[in-house]
Amino acid sequence: NDWLIDTLIPIIEGTRQRRRSIEAEWLLNYRAWQGWPSQQYTQQLPDGAIHYFIPHARRVIERNTTRITKLLIPSTEWFHTSAFDLDSHAQAEAVQSLMLFTYQNKIQAKRIISSLSRSLQLYNFPVLSTSAFIENNEVWPTQKDIDPFSFYIFPETASTINDCVLIFEDIIVPYQVYNSFVTEKSAE
Repeated sequence: NDWLIDTLIPIIEGTRQRRRSIEAEWLLNYRAWQGWPSQQYTQQLPDGAIHYFIPHARRVIERNTTRITKLLIPSTEWFHTSAFDLDSHAQAEAVQSLMLFTYQNKIQAKRIISSLSRSLQLYNFPVLSTSAFIENNEVWPTQKDIDPFSFYIFPETASTINDCVLIFEDIIVPYQVYNSFVTEKSAE
């Protein structure tokens, strides 16, 4: 157990350190998207002119996000039935209803797609976690968009998940939760 910790901690710390310069670039993109003025914005213009700041990056990214979401959300039926197949026609409405319920309520695809497309445009690094969960003895798919600032891969040059040696996500835990784990552990 200690060997694993001693092996992983240097890799994790090195991955975090190497990513700082990339995150600095990401923060500049986020700053432009938020519309926060830069240093040039605060400079005095000649003849007392007023300098207006228009967040062009936000307008472009949000327009592209709307277009991408519209392209990726299906607007047609989920399937096609054969012309002479009466059984599939009878089940078509039930299948359509189930797919729409899953796509809109369980996965919340529109919110996830817009978040991932925004992350793709700002950071060129969208991260999607897909899994399944059990609710009332039913298995449902679930997807979650992950903040790219807290998601790391090693080596950084890996182009697919199969090429990664280590994948980890930094999560900030509230102090109360941390304290409850520590007090439970010390009580045992």
